[in-house]
Amino acid sequence: TEDCERVAVHYESDDTVRDYVICIGEGCPYCAAGERPELRAIIPLYVPEREAVEGLLVAKRSSAFRATLATCSSNGAGAECYLTISQDGPNLIAKKHSLGPDAYRGESQIAEFVQAVKNGLKLTSMLVSLSREEIADIPRIRRKLKLRGIE
Repeated sequence: TEDCERVAVHYESDDTVRDYVICIGEGCPYCAAGERPELRAIIPLYVPEREAVEGLLVAKRSSAFRATLATCSSNGAGAECYLTISQDGPNLIAKKHSLGPDAYRGESQIAEFVQAVKNGLKLTSMLVSLSREEIADIPRIRRKLKLRGIE
């Protein structure tokens, strides 16, 4: 689909998480610990290997990647190409490929996803979301908060 949702996130390197976590805004322990959130966009993509629509988190400034993505987007109907996505440092690289005539295009999964969005599904639900207490309990965050006099 062509829709995306913007979200502020923090990267958590702790082995129990090792992923981007949604910034909870006011009272966020990451922010209180001095870690500024990054603004990203969540782009829904059909992933053939898992036969599911998943959210890809991309930097707001990745215009070349998003332009390549747009050339292959068709709102889920009759897509004639697919993308392979790789990473080179902080940059995502998308390469466009032609689909074979009998390739499965994920129409039913995409239709289900589109309907779920119409029914109120937020793309942010595809990301890791931790409570204030769970974030504050991460050892490195707990130490940073303690150093700042926040218990």
